[in-house]
Amino acid sequence: MKNKLSDIVLPNYWDLLEDGIGDQLERSRKLFLRGGRFSGKSYWAAHHIILTLMELAVVHKEGDPWACCLALRKYSNTLKTSVYAEIANAIINLGVEDKWQMLVNPMEIRLKGTKTVIKFANLNTAEDYGKVKSIKWPGGYCRMIWFEEADQFLSKHDVDQVLLSLYRRTEIYLKLYLLIIHHLALHIG
Repeated sequence: MKNKLSDIVLPNYWDLLEDGIGDQLERSRKLFLRGGRFSGKSYWAAHHIILTLMELAVVHKEGDPWACCLALRKYSNTLKTSVYAEIANAIINLGVEDKWQMLVNPMEIRLKGTKTVIKFANLNTAEDYGKVKSIKWPGGYCRMIWFEEADQFLSKHDVDQVLLSLYRRTEIYLKLYLLIIHHLALHIG
């Protein structure tokens, strides 16, 4: 990593990067970031995802599945210009672009030399939920889910449908946590 985190991440999120977040997530499997426009929620989330996946790749043991991430948005027409762009910017900000491969079709970002991948999906229709259910993680498992702009999802039921699709096996459930981003106090919690 070429840049100092304190120069990249907004001060109100330093605590989450430095300490406390791991314990909080291991206890609850959920992290809610609330704030208004330009509060840095998505910016922090993207940096956290990249840093976490890279840290997990360093300690990866041969034969174990690789940690992966699913980034979700309600509408497909905003995926590329929001969560995909935010993660791409985080990679550039951290100075690690040589370690990642950014693909547009399929929309994925892969950590080179590993099976770690960040996949992107939308959840606008019942058919979209079926597509999430069929996502495969060759050599990996879904460690992180990022619900961007969770206020656009209709209800806790919408979120639960995704979780049911991804919590198919107990050992995966124990390793997976949620990163839920929204700017309104919602009924999802």
